[in-house]
Amino acid sequence: MARAIQVGGYDSVAFKDFRPRLLQAMKAIYMMQNFKNIDRFMMDGETTFGWASVIRCSMTGRSSSGEYSSKSSCVLPAYQAREAGAVISACMNTWLRRLSDRTVLVVLLGNADDYIASFRAKLATTFSDTRAHQRGPNVAHMADGRSWVHIGHPSGANGHFGDFLTGSELKGQGAKRIEAQKVVVHALRRRKNNHATLISSQE
Repeated sequence: MARAIQVGGYDSVAFKDFRPRLLQAMKAIYMMQNFKNIDRFMMDGETTFGWASVIRCSMTGRSSSGEYSSKSSCVLPAYQAREAGAVISACMNTWLRRLSDRTVLVVLLGNADDYIASFRAKLATTFSDTRAHQRGPNVAHMADGRSWVHIGHPSGANGHFGDFLTGSELKGQGAKRIEAQKVVVHALRRRKNNHATLISSQE
């Protein structure tokens, strides 16, 4: 990031350490099937995929012992905390309302149950029509006429990522993968010349 600030180029910054795993996650939900490298979609001027963050992955929260940690159990309460919650709400209200009309699908990194519930509650403060997605109620939302789907976070710190990719479709992360696939297929069949936005978030 320091180098990017100096030279003014950010194409190599986003998801720098886990782009291959991010591509695996996208392929697991039937996206980017014919590509071996995701870098081309991270370039300035890209018009098919957009990239953003609801909560920066470097954000930390205070644990019960008073120490700061990036674990989900510490970060997710920020959605309800007065100061951080207000910042998140302001960002969502400012930027999510500006998504292109071509955007029919938003992919969210992180599919822990608590995160999905917290995000849906926060999304509902931005879009009054927010509801569970009919094709994947446990992993996705419908809001503002778009599908918003959670997938396994590709960070190396996520010990459940392998299960998301290849786990049994009958339980756990494997079942979440199957629901996510159904949501993606439904969303991308809705219209041609569509656009996908991938939002990174804390897992």
